Amino acid sequence: MERAIAEMEKIRKAEEIYSKRNNLEDEEKKPKNIYKFLFETIILINIIIVILAVQNQKYIFTEGFIKQVNSYNMNIREKIESVFSQDKQEDKKDETKKNQSVSGEANDVNSGAILVENELQEETPALEEPQENIELSQEDKDVIEIKEKYSVILPINGVKTSGFGERESTNSKVTKNHTGVDIAANLGTAITSATTGKVIQVSSSGDYGKHIRIQTGDMVVLYAHCSKIYVQEGQEINQGDKIAEVGSTGNSTGPHLHFEIKLYDRLVNPEKIVEIN
Repeated sequence: MERAIAEMEKIRKAEEIYSKRNNLEDEEKKPKNIYKFLFETIILINIIIVILAVQNQKYIFTEGFIKQVNSYNMNIREKIESVFSQDKQEDKKDETKKNQSVSGEANDVNSGAILVENELQEETPALEEPQENIELSQEDKDVIEIKEKYSVILPINGVKTSGFGERESTNSKVTKNHTGVDIAANLGTAITSATTGKVIQVSSSGDYGKHIRIQTGDMVVLYAHCSKIYVQEGQEINQGDKIAEVGSTGNSTGPHLHFEIKLYDRLVNPEKIVEIN
């Protein structure tokens, strides 16, 4: 009898150890009442077996009884494993759903970030590429300086007949390199000073015929081929004052004003300073 009880106690302890070993990894996840229920059920069954063994002392050592005990152990083991296997599968499903949910949220965040970035790119105007530094010619630099420092107006209203620079010429009186702009007008048309300054030259000699030079700072303006001159050297002139009349003196083919501008004794195209028809 004592031997049977000892064997049953070993079986119970073995089952307890096995149950603890199988449930060690999931111990924190499973409710305590499940363990309590299983252990109480096993203990109750073991007590019943002990009682039956006491009542059937002759039978407990038979081969049939041992088979029933082994079968009982296997059934209990399978049930325990089945319970925890189902729990593990449910936990895996829950974990998979959580991962999918997190992955979906991450994809939504990434999609939202990409959408916002695309909207910002559409709303944000493309920055213009910086232009390469273009080296200005000396004349362009002089034009900029004149416009910044001085006020210049058109001296007469007329028609441009010859521009600044190289030109074709079949007339010996017309030079190929034109140093100013020719503005045709009727003989005797009033010429006004394009700038405020001082008369530094009044002359009637040379190819320019009757001509005037007026200096303003480092800039000098020439008015040539005049028919009459109303100013004298050294006279201070205001912009817009009448200084001469249109003529055809000197090397000229008809009534016009030769209008010429220099800065630091360098020629500048007058059309870059004032608008001439």
